[in-house]
Amino acid sequence: EDMEHFERGFAGWFERRFDAFTDTYRRTLAWALDHRWFVFITGNLALVAIIMVIVGTFAGAGPAGVGAAVQAGVPLVMVSVVIGVIVFVVNWFRGYLKPQFILYALLFGLIFPASAGLGGAWAQWKQEAVFKFAFFPPSDNGRINVDIELPPGSSLAATQRVVEYVEGIVTKHPDTKSVLANVGVVGAGGFGGSTSGSNRASVIVALRDKKAFLPWQNHGVMRTKADTDIAAELTEQLGRVAGARVTVSSAGGVGFGAPIQMSFGGDNREVLVRTVDAIRRGLENGAIEGVINPDISSKPGKPELRAMPDRTRLADANLTVADVANTMRILYEGNDDTKYRVAGREYDIRVMMDYVDRDNPEVVSKLPVSFYQGNPIFLSEVAEIVPGIGVDKLDRRDRADEVRLTADLLPGYSAGNVQTQIDDWLAKENLVPEGVKIKPLGQADVQAREGGYLFGALFIGLLLVYMLLASLYDNLLYPFIIQLAQPQAMVGALLALMISDKTLNIVGFIGIITLVGLVGKNAILLVDYTNTLRARGKTRREAILEAGPTRLRPIMMTTLALILGVLPVALAIGRGSEFRETIGITIIGGISLSTILTLVVIPCSYTIFDDVSRSFSRRRGAKVDAEA
Repeated sequence: EDMEHFERGFAGWFERRFDAFTDTYRRTLAWALDHRWFVFITGNLALVAIIMVIVGTFAGAGPAGVGAAVQAGVPLVMVSVVIGVIVFVVNWFRGYLKPQFILYALLFGLIFPASAGLGGAWAQWKQEAVFKFAFFPPSDNGRINVDIELPPGSSLAATQRVVEYVEGIVTKHPDTKSVLANVGVVGAGGFGGSTSGSNRASVIVALRDKKAFLPWQNHGVMRTKADTDIAAELTEQLGRVAGARVTVSSAGGVGFGAPIQMSFGGDNREVLVRTVDAIRRGLENGAIEGVINPDISSKPGKPELRAMPDRTRLADANLTVADVANTMRILYEGNDDTKYRVAGREYDIRVMMDYVDRDNPEVVSKLPVSFYQGNPIFLSEVAEIVPGIGVDKLDRRDRADEVRLTADLLPGYSAGNVQTQIDDWLAKENLVPEGVKIKPLGQADVQAREGGYLFGALFIGLLLVYMLLASLYDNLLYPFIIQLAQPQAMVGALLALMISDKTLNIVGFIGIITLVGLVGKNAILLVDYTNTLRARGKTRREAILEAGPTRLRPIMMTTLALILGVLPVALAIGRGSEFRETIGITIIGGISLSTILTLVVIPCSYTIFDDVSRSFSRRRGAKVDAEA
């Protein structure tokens, strides 16, 4: 039996099926060349239609639903009709009266609102964002953080009781490996360090290792759930703790802390705190779906008594504000200027009020701050005693007071989409008064700063590929034929992310940039062999009909080899592989859609660009002859 032409077994069956597929492709290609403009326009409109599906998912996610999504595509219908009228007028001047061009343009234009409506219906059915984006992909770090906060002034013993209650619940979870509790300190998330206080505590839950795809990598009891799912379960099990605020979150975020982080700055601290607290309450009441555990960096501190000096009375008593402050500091904090020396050792002697008097708020007004002619001057005579609430900490940014807002997300929600919804909500409800400035932090800040560089890298990649192809083909139009596969691949990558319910992040964007160089190979195989056959004397149509079926096998081989090679990355079958899975998904989606459209659309595009190139050549030749 010929080793290159099997007739029996699986190889023979595969060869017969592939030959039948090749014959079907040859007939399809012949029909496409007979209707090249229809195929060219339909193939490229399909790409715009998929983009409109994405637009429709955003428009249809609101209360207006599918109607708003359809309305988003109506302007493109008008654009299509205008293009149809222009084509009709141009052909009319050329002597071809074809009013059906306007009808064709209208029919093609209806694809846009229909696609947007499909995206809106998809969003309504899913009841969440269809196209998700964030800067960093989610990662399972195998750790859960439980932050505990009691009212200001609570004792360590009261905080310890809540910690013991939390420990008793989290240790019973089957996926818990170990528990570490810190009483008196709680992590601030990200690079913010930690905050201490007798009313604060944190419980760190280390989870069991996640079950791997390969069985020999599993040892002992393994977990199958993601850390975000376990955090949601613990949140439900803990419920509401009387007298305490308990928040549960996964320790993901690649070092950036909470998924949602915003900085509010202003000169009026009272207005600033009131504004951010109102936003926190709105998020806590469900203003934005998917947001949990909203928190602010500045919270009410312990109760305190404030002495508000009366400068007129102080001047009459020949006192200053510093005199009053120093006296009160000595009485409450003490003074250790006096030393006691014995046997060569020195000990501080701290002079201060008795603890009983220090803890009695009624004593404050009776404090003697100075003496005048032997008579004491009490604090109540030169200052007004006002009760108040202290501030736990002060943050500054750009020479202004700062209050930070952080929040976690439920599983299935992405930071980019939710951040956009929060920004729209703040603008719609006018929750930020004049004088308060907003600055994104965390992932949103990095995305705003680095997004332009990512798109710049994508543009440079497109430009470099064009320059290389133009120099190889010695033609300025042929590279456009090959590069038509690149937008097809990008749309295929986005569609794959939507179907797999994954976010477009920096790792996935690297996959899209990679597609710029990968997807051109199929078009190069077709165009290069077509030019070779034409150089041998075949007509353009004959060359295309022979080049397509001949190059079909290497195109399918290289495409399937690439897909199968990237498939393990896309399936995320290893521990920590969820971080890089989007690069596999984008490459598979982009190369698949690009290959399907390349086999039909690229040959039609070749004939159109070839006609344009020949038209330019004839005009340039006619101009040279006229000058001669």
